[in-house]
Amino acid sequence: MTSISFVIGALVSYSRSIILGKVDLAVGIKRRKSLIEALLKDPDISKAIKIYSPSKNESLLIPRAIAWKCHKLLEFACNNRAKEILRIRRKVTSSPRLA
Repeated sequence: MTSISFVIGALVSYSRSIILGKVDLAVGIKRRKSLIEALLKDPDISKAIKIYSPSKNESLLIPRAIAWKCHKLLEFACNNRAKEILRIRRKVTSSPRLA
């Protein structure tokens, strides 16, 4: 059985790399789109997403987009989650350290 949390983590991580400029924008978007298309066609993903329940810190929109097989919504949700993670990490690293 496919691990949905791994799939979601990979999509968000790749979206984060696109946002940070670690991957060329046009190439990154094209590769992510083909990855999403392959994931949404995978019958194991379709089965696994039905029993997946996200943690309280995860985006609820990503699993729903996968379940609904909605490419655009999944891209949007991955970008939003990647931006949210970047905000959280920047906030944590910019706060003063406790001695």
